[in-house]
Amino acid sequence: MKYEYKILVPELTGFLKNKMPPSMEVELNELGKEGWELIAVTSLLLTNSVGFGGTKSSLVYYFKRLKK
Repeated sequence: MKYEYKILVPELTGFLKNKMPPSMEVELNELGKEGWELIAVTSLLLTNSVGFGGTKSSLVYYFKRLKK
């Protein structure tokens, strides 16, 4: 069996950038209809190397499906 993979990093919303976009549920359901299976979710912490802007965090969604 061969698989293909997809990575999704949604842009967080809200004043503190800590909320999922309202369209996230729709997008996840659409991926499921296309045969994608969620296999992992991890957090990602990005820091500004110049020192301005502090840090930014997000979630990373990993999907797989049988290769067509």
